[in-house]
Amino acid sequence: MSNYITMKTLFAALHGILPYEYDEKYINGADREDYIAISKTSSERSIYITANLPHDNNIFDVTLYGDSHDDPAEIYQWDAGDQDTTLLDLIAHIEKSL
Repeated sequence: MSNYITMKTLFAALHGILPYEYDEKYINGADREDYIAISKTSSERSIYITANLPHDNNIFDVTLYGDSHDDPAEIYQWDAGDQDTTLLDLIAHIEKSL
């Protein structure tokens, strides 16, 4: 599955599952990588999800930024192909982090 389809599918799932106070955006990076940006009302933090290279490995980098947006506060890798981790694990991480 191409990275574009995988990212769009992940975005659609997150957009449909996360509660209303979360704002999810799919950013088409034009000449750069596509990514998903997630923020929450009343939180200074934000999360960016990008595909880990190579694109066909189904691993995503989930990067948490704090108030300053200068350096990442945390980087988490979510493996969509791992039987031991699910989309619910990723959602729990997002909810806990924001």
